[in-house]
Amino acid sequence: MTLADRITVSRMLAAPLAFGAAVMGFAGLYTAVVAYGLFSDAIDGLVARASKQASARGARLDTLADVMFYSASVLGLVALFPSRLADEWELFTIATLAYVIPMVAAWCKFGRITSYHTVLDRMALLIIPPALLVWLWSDTIFPLRTAAAVLVIAAMEELLMTWRLQEPRDDVAHLFQLESSSFRRRKECV
Repeated sequence: MTLADRITVSRMLAAPLAFGAAVMGFAGLYTAVVAYGLFSDAIDGLVARASKQASARGARLDTLADVMFYSASVLGLVALFPSRLADEWELFTIATLAYVIPMVAAWCKFGRITSYHTVLDRMALLIIPPALLVWLWSDTIFPLRTAAAVLVIAAMEELLMTWRLQEPRDDVAHLFQLESSSFRRRKECV
């Protein structure tokens, strides 16, 4: 197991810890574990690429860790701030659907979730945590709505990629990369 894989697995282990802390009302512990999970998500891919150990298996492991960790984090928010989330249920429903629908579509088509790791996905995961903090600290919702909009656009891109592909691919930066590689393959065949 590579160092990057160990970092990814530690995020998987952080998921139940974050959820448990939230259910028990330990907001400080929940916040610390979520901060660690976000940090580990930011560095595991960097470590894999820097050590030249990036792999399709590692990308899929990262996706599984993300699903576990972000699901536990959201459920933890529900446990800690039920009335705050109830006030913005439409926004959180849209964001949840934007996260889940591309995974379901990929599972239906390929028999597994995809690990595209697009630029838009990374951007959404970069801006959601601070936007969430702004909302929790100051009750300002605009940054969170903006982050949710980026997540919805990222979901639409992933759905288009899943629709276009005949088999799953990992680490596709954006839809246009997919299109350009398809064009190159067609050109090589001519």
